[in-house]
Amino acid sequence: MRNKKFISCLNIFAAVIIPFCTCGFGPARAADYLRNKLFPDPLLPYVKADQKITDAEFKEFVDHLDMEQKKLLWQAVTGKEVEMYPTTAGLLKEMSWASHHWATYPFKDFYYHETVQWAADKLGIDRVVCQSATTFQLEHLICEKLFEQMWDKLSESERAKILAEAGLDHNWAKLSGASVCAAISATLATGGVAAATMGFAFYILMAKTLVVIAAMVGIPAATTISVVSVLCGPVGWVIAGASAVTAGVLIGQANVSKCAALIVQIHVFKINAMQKSGCNLKQYLLLDKPEQ
Repeated sequence: MRNKKFISCLNIFAAVIIPFCTCGFGPARAADYLRNKLFPDPLLPYVKADQKITDAEFKEFVDHLDMEQKKLLWQAVTGKEVEMYPTTAGLLKEMSWASHHWATYPFKDFYYHETVQWAADKLGIDRVVCQSATTFQLEHLICEKLFEQMWDKLSESERAKILAEAGLDHNWAKLSGASVCAAISATLATGGVAAATMGFAFYILMAKTLVVIAAMVGIPAATTISVVSVLCGPVGWVIAGASAVTAGVLIGQANVSKCAALIVQIHVFKINAMQKSGCNLKQYLLLDKPEQ
């Protein structure tokens, strides 16, 4: 019995005291470390990254967003500020408006996975993939498509600055957006656990690119993305505002740009929860994509 208690004390010492003393942890950082280890992000159980999300599961996901996240989602789908905190019912209603033509809105319900499939198809993602991929995989592919379009609008010097800030290979400044996404996918597909962090790096790269794109269309970065390395800013809201820049597939299709905005914002919430909980992102992404 005493031996078991002694071993338990050693485990606690190894897990808490040693990192605290050897890694330069202050009290605040140590508290964050313990919280993240003991209490993963509360949204994580509702992410469902390995399946096609059902309507009931999506509603449950929205229900478990915190109040600030619901405000950001409202901004993403409407492009407007909100003074009061929106309800789940109110958010679902706005999503339904965004995903339907006004004439058919009264006769259709909102189905999130079908909306993701529709937006992916409109953005040129392979139709076989649209039918077979999980919701999370399609969300990521939509992020890639939007990133590709925005990246290709930047100068090489702008790209180099973004890559330096994101800590990625400066040689990628010469590559197209599609080639950058392919390079990240290749790193993920061939690398080990350490390389899996490259998947999260993609979202930092995308967020920093959005700051530049937002400036190009006159949206002050300070009001659209706060700390871009924190993957929980109103990314989708910026995409909605920058849709005229991103490519012809979004121009003249307000529903597509609004759907893309809400999909990206929802996906970023999932990514944020997964990163904070120490998930291995690699296993959930579709890395072996068919040739377009």
